[in-house]
Amino acid sequence: MSTLSDSLSIILSYFCIILGSLMLVIGTIATLLGVIIFSRKTMRQNPGCIYFMTYYIINFIMLYVFLFPSIIIYLGINPSLYNISYCKIFLFLQIITTIISPYYLVLASIDRAFISSRKVSKRQLSTHRFAYWSIFIITLFFILLYFHLIIIINIYQIYPNYPLCYYPPGIYRVFIGIINLIIKGLLPSFLLIIFGLITFHNIHQRVIQPIRNAINIHRSKDRQLIIILLVEIFTYVPLAILSNLFTLYRQCTQYQSKSADLQAIEYFTINLFYLFYFIPISINFYIYLFVSKSFRKKTYEILFQFWRRDQLQVFPINN
Repeated sequence: MSTLSDSLSIILSYFCIILGSLMLVIGTIATLLGVIIFSRKTMRQNPGCIYFMTYYIINFIMLYVFLFPSIIIYLGINPSLYNISYCKIFLFLQIITTIISPYYLVLASIDRAFISSRKVSKRQLSTHRFAYWSIFIITLFFILLYFHLIIIINIYQIYPNYPLCYYPPGIYRVFIGIINLIIKGLLPSFLLIIFGLITFHNIHQRVIQPIRNAINIHRSKDRQLIIILLVEIFTYVPLAILSNLFTLYRQCTQYQSKSADLQAIEYFTINLFYLFYFIPISINFYIYLFVSKSFRKKTYEILFQFWRRDQLQVFPINN
């Protein structure tokens, strides 16, 4: 192994262990807080909160089926190299969660495009029924589409004494790589940009007249969710585009002869992209708290209610 390969391998190990562990901790707190906040009855009155609730649930799962196994691999623990059941289940969950997560965000962006429209007929499409059904259909569709992978995923000897839990080598791996590039990368990024622009356009076109206080509160929640959505889009799309471009480069050059140093650089880069993918998942909730005063206030109120309820359970008030 060349000096460059050694150096990059050491740097990558430190990155994954230190930065990965940090993101796992703050990401776990952020996703759990997101689930708690958006699952509250007062928040779920708005259909848009249902999308963000499921988005945070899937992101929490993703942290522990993708990021956590990646960390322990660099600590010298990798059950996927000798346990076929573990290999099949965890790789399948990694694929499904990373694919479904951005599509929940796409559904949220479609909902915000509906609710921000000047046309009443489009705003009426933002309903709880539509939210639950669209989430169910998207989830079921991708599980059925990729379920066959459980059969073909296995531990393959890529090189002598180098086993890997992955797809079978050959044309099928190339085919899956191209499909994943489109479904997991290009399509959700394109849809998020389109519906994000539509929502942004609707906000500037729509004129809101003074109305009753109850409706004002409802529209205040809509504005909060639009801010949250735009934060998600602005953090997800640039990373997704860069990652997709690099993946496309690897697909186009995979059969070209490459030096050991170039292979080491590519391996280092793709693993950094995998790691950076979790940065928005870990920090976006805190960005919401920073940029939205009303969301920050609502979060504090809900957390105080949780704390107050726990206090009453520990120290019940006797009449």
